[in-house]
Amino acid sequence: MLLALTVHHQSVHLVLNYSLSIIESFCLKMIYEVKQQISHLLITKKSRDGRCSGEVRIHSAIVRPAHAKR
Repeated sequence: MLLALTVHHQSVHLVLNYSLSIIESFCLKMIYEVKQQISHLLITKKSRDGRCSGEVRIHSAIVRPAHAKR
């Protein structure tokens, strides 16, 4: 499964049929920790239904989604 991330004005638009909860709890938190220039990042996660994997493409040096502000 492919997970496409597009960065616009420090906001991330998620495209694909992943649940938003999985994205926020797993994928994006990994991306926050990186904060470096990356062309793509391969991620894998085990779920109750089995194994799900995804590919995250980042088009920005630092990804800071607007909803991530605390």
